[in-house]
Amino acid sequence: MTYYYTTPEKVRKFLGKSSSFSGSTTPTLEQVENLIRAKQWEIERRTGRAWRKKQSGVEYPMDRYMDQNVDDVVHLAHNDVLEITTLENFNGSSWEDWLTDKTEGRADDYWVEYDNGKIHAPIGFGKYDRGLKIQYYYGAPDGTLNGDHNDSITTITVASTDNFPNEGILRIGDEEIYYTGTTSTTFTGCSRGINDTTAASHTNGDKIIPVYPEVDELCVKMVAYDLLYSDDRVAIYPEGNTQVPPQMKKEALQKDIDTTLFYLQSILVR
Repeated sequence: MTYYYTTPEKVRKFLGKSSSFSGSTTPTLEQVENLIRAKQWEIERRTGRAWRKKQSGVEYPMDRYMDQNVDDVVHLAHNDVLEITTLENFNGSSWEDWLTDKTEGRADDYWVEYDNGKIHAPIGFGKYDRGLKIQYYYGAPDGTLNGDHNDSITTITVASTDNFPNEGILRIGDEEIYYTGTTSTTFTGCSRGINDTTAASHTNGDKIIPVYPEVDELCVKMVAYDLLYSDDRVAIYPEGNTQVPPQMKKEALQKDIDTTLFYLQSILVR
C-alpha cells in the first residue's frame, strides 16, 4: 500500500520494537496497515481536511451567493481543490460542459479559487434545482517518477510538480527526501534518506507524495495509542514488559493527540 500519513516503520520505532512488523508479529503488518488507514480517515473527519489526494463524489451545489451583482459564487464541499474534472451547468433544456465549451480565467467565463473551494461564474449559473454537476480532486498533490533513480541522485525528475510546495519533504516508498526547490518537472537540492529512513533506488512510475510532519507524527501517535492500550499491549511495548514508560502514559499521549488535532483544525498545512 502507499503510506500517506505515516508508515509501519515509524510506528515500530515509536513503540521501540526491535524488528519490523510482519505476518507473524504481534501486531501483524496487516493490522498496523489497517490501523493507519483507519486513522487517516479519522484525521480527515476530525480536521475537515485531507493531506492526501482524494476525489470528491459528484456534487450538486446549492450553496451560492451573489458577489456585488457581478457573479454567482458556488461553494464546494472541500477546500484545497487540485483539479476540477466535471463542471456541467443545466441551462433549462440540456447540460453544458463548461470544461470543454467555456474558458477559465478571471476575465473569461468562470474562475476558481482552488484554495478556498469556490467557483465564480455569471449570474444565473446553476439557477436550476440540482442544475450544477461538479466533481474534482482535492487535498494534497501526488506525482510519479519519470525514469529510474538510484539512491544518491539529488535531482528527482517527475511528471509534474504542480501543487507541491516549493520546499518540503517527499516520500517515495519508505524513503523520505528533503528538497529545497522545484522546476515544473523536478525537485532539486535533494537530501536523501532523511528522518531515519534509508536512501533507496526507485523505478519509473513510482508514486511520490508530500510529507506533512505534524500529520505524520499525529498518525503515528494515534496508531500507537490503539496498540498500547489494546489487549495485546504486553507484546507491544516494551517487548515482554507490561509497564509502559511514563512518557507513554495514556493521558499524556491522548493530550498530545488532541493538541495536534486542534492545531490542524486551526491552520492550513502546505
